[in-house]
Amino acid sequence: MTRYLSLAECLWLSEQVTGITSDVLSQSSRIELADSALHAPMSGFGDEDFYPDLFDKAAVLCWRLARNHPLPDGNKRAAWASLVVSSRLVMNPVSVTNSRASSAGGCASASLGSSASRAVVVEAIAESSGRLEKPGRVV
Repeated sequence: MTRYLSLAECLWLSEQVTGITSDVLSQSSRIELADSALHAPMSGFGDEDFYPDLFDKAAVLCWRLARNHPLPDGNKRAAWASLVVSSRLVMNPVSVTNSRASSAGGCASASLGSSASRAVVVEAIAESSGRLEKPGRVV
């Protein structure tokens, strides 16, 4: 079964690469476009996936997040981080849970489960892209 990123996880990743808290990001006027982009890799008709290959799924996720521009800043960085993490989840599944994200208003307090899960995610991003930088902030 293919594991997809949730909106809460995407917001946490976006917080890591932009430095803008997930509370602020979740209140963005275009955040529904991030949710739309996150669902694009799952699209299909009947039993046929529009993006059957895992690389296609990762590519459409990255493209849609960058093109939809749902965040006030860091859309391309967040799209790249989502691509890296979603690829890592498919190839090397990590138990990523968040009880708060499933409750009402969970996106405002989005975070990836344990600190071990966060460390794996940050390591995956660092391995794949060298360093994700924003002036004054290095992840």
